[in-house]
Amino acid sequence: MQELNSTPAFVSQIYADMRHSLRIVRQRLKRRLSLADKALLCRLTNPDQQELTVGRSYLQVRPDRLVLQDVLGQLAMLPFIQTGKTRLDLLDLAALRAGEPITCVVRHANGTQEIVQLDHTYSAAQIAWFRAGSALNLVI
Repeated sequence: MQELNSTPAFVSQIYADMRHSLRIVRQRLKRRLSLADKALLCRLTNPDQQELTVGRSYLQVRPDRLVLQDVLGQLAMLPFIQTGKTRLDLLDLAALRAGEPITCVVRHANGTQEIVQLDHTYSAAQIAWFRAGSALNLVI
């Protein structure tokens, strides 16, 4: 199995490519893009030529870790939304460290809240990648 060590330059290039794709897609569609549009269309393999007809086009996208991150995040939020737990806040992400839990506040629709300690599996290298912008904050 090949190991991939993300560097700040590598991550910066990925985000530059994503921004470029979104500029092309916005020009072609002549409309503002939703968050879902951005998360998916920034990964088109050929944004200049790709057919973009909703419900008909078969999209060719570059798979990456961010796609999985987006999908898992949405799947994780669905049960909370369905049960009335409408908001999750992760506290002090700036202090995120490998091997240390992170504090999450679950804010319920009725105004109550729970504080939960979450374990994570991020290594120091993954945390550096996250801080470099891996959560789509440079694209959106």
